[in-house]
Amino acid sequence: MTTPSEIKTYSVLLCTKHPLTTPEFDHCATGEDYETLEEAGGFNARYFADIPFVWLDGPGVSEVRKLRAPKPDTDDDADWRRERAMQAGMAFGCDGYNDEMGY
Repeated sequence: MTTPSEIKTYSVLLCTKHPLTTPEFDHCATGEDYETLEEAGGFNARYFADIPFVWLDGPGVSEVRKLRAPKPDTDDDADWRRERAMQAGMAFGCDGYNDEMGY
């Protein structure tokens, strides 16, 4: 049985869409619960680079912070090209990297 001291009243949720303007709640990926507002306010979201919104919710507070602008949906293969070049560079040195990048 849960005692009152074990109940955590503040939640920090990581969401892919703005939680207060999107009616469905299937866009919140993960979260943490905290006992105090100070603990919840200290949540460090820097390891969640792909998540655009952090929602702090609890008694007397419902705050959404934007972490980053959503990535544009493009078919640009530049990331894969750089990855292939990195792999070629590890295998064949500078020449392999330069060949893959087209230098």
